[in-house]
Amino acid sequence: KDNFKRFNFEYGSVITEGRDENIWIVERNNLIRLNPVTFDTLKIPLKSPLRGIASFDVYGFAQDSAGFFWVGALNTDGLIRINPLTGDWIRYRHNVNNPSSLAGHPITSLFFDSRNRMWVGTQTGLSRVIAFPNSDSIYCVNYFVKDGLIGDNIFGFVASNSAKPKSPKVASLLCNLKPNTFSASFERIPITVTSSLP
Repeated sequence: KDNFKRFNFEYGSVITEGRDENIWIVERNNLIRLNPVTFDTLKIPLKSPLRGIASFDVYGFAQDSAGFFWVGALNTDGLIRINPLTGDWIRYRHNVNNPSSLAGHPITSLFFDSRNRMWVGTQTGLSRVIAFPNSDSIYCVNYFVKDGLIGDNIFGFVASNSAKPKSPKVASLLCNLKPNTFSASFERIPITVTSSLP
């Protein structure tokens, strides 16, 4: 007898494990919490449909320490933050008139390091995104080719194996950002990025 339990959801859904150890699924119209032990589900309707969400286009879906979910995809024209308590969501885009907006879009990767800092890769650079839980604002510290990146596209992150506090390593560019000094080396090209932010 087949005892495997199944859960059906929309085509194009994307799955991640939340900080609460539940499985979370984002669809065009819903955010769904699935308990992996009991298989109980909670469907949270989104206030408006998420256009452009398809599993093959999403390059990041993760939950931050404040409980918000973040989605980055090639065809969503920016980074999306979802509030699981209300179903509200907001989209953040690159703004040529605001140097503290995202480095670019589409989004090609999303990563939370061991210090709960969010890093977002785009097709034009790398952003360290600082979110403010009590507001809809974000602040981005951006890195580009002029700062020492050896290419524009950031395709993924891996954690450092060092004993020191981990910082993301941009796998596709062999980049390592040091969390305290913001100095970085990209294929033996040392640079220093000055920032007073945490």
